[in-house]
Amino acid sequence: MESIGRLAFKGCTRLTSVTIPDTVTEIGYSAFAYCVSLTSVDIPERVTELYDDTFFSCKGLTSVSIPHSVTRIGRTDRRMLRFTV
Repeated sequence: MESIGRLAFKGCTRLTSVTIPDTVTEIGYSAFAYCVSLTSVDIPERVTELYDDTFFSCKGLTSVSIPHSVTRIGRTDRRMLRFTV
């Protein structure tokens, strides 16, 4: 798997943590939007892009590990992640 598609886990309210596989290079639009119980995300070095609204309205998110390889963070995520990285 090289990407997590748009809306892939949107609204999965019982999802609490995510470890993205090393094979993933991009995380799609709103992939984890409205995962209100999500508290932590571990993103591997191969990921280069986080599309718009990837973690939109993940109000419980307190820890996101973003590697230096990420060169694009979508518009909403940039504002939200400023406080959670």
